[in-house]
Amino acid sequence: MKQPIPKTDMDLLDKIRPADAPDFLLTRIMQRIENSVIEKASPRFLWTIGISFALIIAVNIIAVMNSRQPDTSIAESMKLYPDNNLYNE
Repeated sequence: MKQPIPKTDMDLLDKIRPADAPDFLLTRIMQRIENSVIEKASPRFLWTIGISFALIIAVNIIAVMNSRQPDTSIAESMKLYPDNNLYNE
């Protein structure tokens, strides 16, 4: 015979039971954590990354310094009205 269908979703929550973990599970997990090896990056890799970042920053600084336009505001360079006059009075 089939079980009756629960009337509400809350009735389903009453059927939940806590899971039973084996007693040795925590000790196995702790043993794996203690036995894990921390891998460090090689000095050559770290130097490569550092030089790459330095080059990227240098190129960005040079690009910003060369792209400045004297005596023009940002609004004028984007062809926007530089004043707050809404009705052209």
